[in-house]
Amino acid sequence: MVLVNDFELHLVSAEDKNPFKEHQKAGKTYVEVEPGAEYFLSIQKLRRSSTHLSSEYKIDGRFLGYMHTWGVGPYDKMHTGLVSRSKGVEQNKALKFIEASFSTGNTGVGSTRAGMGTVEVVVSTAIYDGQYVAKNFNSSFAASTIKFEDEAPVTMKKNVRSDKGHCQEETTYDARKIKRHYRKGDHRYTITLYYCATPGLIAVGILPKPPAWEWLRMIKPSNITAEEKEKLDKAVISEKHNRNGNAILELADSDSDSDDEDSGRPDRAPSTHKKART
Repeated sequence: MVLVNDFELHLVSAEDKNPFKEHQKAGKTYVEVEPGAEYFLSIQKLRRSSTHLSSEYKIDGRFLGYMHTWGVGPYDKMHTGLVSRSKGVEQNKALKFIEASFSTGNTGVGSTRAGMGTVEVVVSTAIYDGQYVAKNFNSSFAASTIKFEDEAPVTMKKNVRSDKGHCQEETTYDARKIKRHYRKGDHRYTITLYYCATPGLIAVGILPKPPAWEWLRMIKPSNITAEEKEKLDKAVISEKHNRNGNAILELADSDSDSDDEDSGRPDRAPSTHKKART
């Protein structure tokens, strides 16, 4: 979780509201996630503030299109995602982690550079703006495309981004009731979480690198390119099958601190090996 001034922020599973595993490094919080999991932002106001505050939500650089207003006192936890309101019904739909899409060209609005996905809460002063009937709105979202250049160290199978999910919660409200309305004032601060799949967190040093054979199985999906396969196969010394049909791989045991190790790929075979059953 991130605790900044008045607020606490988590990413939680849409299914059971349990937070995803988090890791701290250099004053930043990294959330370990997997493609296919759906999530909500869990936000709580813990302390009294001198004024009303507003919060807006930004996923991978894109605003979700709505604002919450908080009074001066503490509040219970709130789970939020893609919020829509119409005809007395408010829908709160989860977001979903997906495998990132990539582009080498200038894709225009919505593209982001390679790296971690981000979840941001933008906190501002809330200014009273009269009383109105609650307005209808629809929060939309589309996954961003990661833009990269040929010289950039992109780990394409390791990045995740966010998209629309399927889990949904509904609440009712009185569409005719007059409510106090607030508009956004001066920006105060932004709360940021970074998220990535496990291999990506290992590649950038947030998590320790596992033994060579586990790392190989993690980064060797069936749809890798021929060039990537050639590099990865250098770490496989031999492959046999036992009587049960299980593959037994003899793999390079890469324990050195060379540049090849830091790149996240076992590009050469050291003199010691180990065997792994798959």
